Amino acid sequence: MITLFGAQVGGVCLDCDGVLVDSEPVSELAWSRALARFGIDVERFDAWVGRTDAEIARHYAALIGTSPDELAAAADEALADELTRGVEPFADAVTLVDRVEAAGVPCAVVSNSSRRRLDRVLSAAGLAGRFSVTVSSSDVALPKPAPDVYLRAVELLGADRCLAIEDSPTGVAAARAAGLVVVAVDRGVFPPAELSGADRVVTDLGEG
Repeated sequence: MITLFGAQVGGVCLDCDGVLVDSEPVSELAWSRALARFGIDVERFDAWVGRTDAEIARHYAALIGTSPDELAAAADEALADELTRGVEPFADAVTLVDRVEAAGVPCAVVSNSSRRRLDRVLSAAGLAGRFSVTVSSSDVALPKPAPDVYLRAVELLGADRCLAIEDSPTGVAAARAAGLVVVAVDRGVFPPAELSGADRVVTDLGEG
């Protein structure tokens, strides 16, 4: 067990994009490039933070008049190209993971990304193989805000009383529905009030 953010927990689950890895700007660039092929500009990409690429593809495909699969493939190609330039993990998240691992507490990455995208992002950030448990939306029936990804992560960790660290209302809702202790890290994307479903909101994971 370890005490984090005032709670004693036996396992830790971190969202990937926006919590562990500073990959949201890369995602926005990839989607901007993909949509530009069809003459569409991204409006308020922050509104899509925490959602799946499939949801984004369905939304814009309906506007463009193309298939979601075609649009998703274009975004996937653009993302792969953007990730060749690398992407950085958040220093406060890496420090927290180091602390958790040093205490012998299991740690997982729990993402709304597809398995393919999650593995790519972790690899580009130099974190491939760092976590024994990674759960993507491809691994469960329903993505966040459903609790499925968190329930699966807790099962794989085999830990009692787990802590989730999220950065979006969608992620907070999923972790809350799964019964985890929830900490939201405010990365400046959402108004703090939109993260109020968490047990605690912080601006730096070093606060724990």
